[in-house]
Amino acid sequence: MVYNYSNNIKFINLRNYIQSLAVLQFLPKNCYPYLISREKLRYYNVPKIILFMNGWYDIFDGNKKISNHINPIYLSIHIYNEGDLDDEAIENLKKYESIGYRDISTLNILKK
Repeated sequence: MVYNYSNNIKFINLRNYIQSLAVLQFLPKNCYPYLISREKLRYYNVPKIILFMNGWYDIFDGNKKISNHINPIYLSIHIYNEGDLDDEAIENLKKYESIGYRDISTLNILKK
């Protein structure tokens, strides 16, 4: 994934990029990685891809629901804003279970 940090962010979470780099070692040699924006998962429309989901996962309209052109594999996510996990976001996560979590607070959120 590509992480589009706004100009208001005072830091960049390097862990997200490190996790994305780590995933690359598991791709087949003839595979061409295609990077898409974490903030626009709902709007992605071509080509159909498998997307390794990892990193800081901010729940908002752009990613509460994943495009049907994406088959997400949730490897290691951190959910930042539990309060925004509405029915649409929860339904999306359940659709693609099992969900890999990066920390205990995210595990507790997912258990709820």
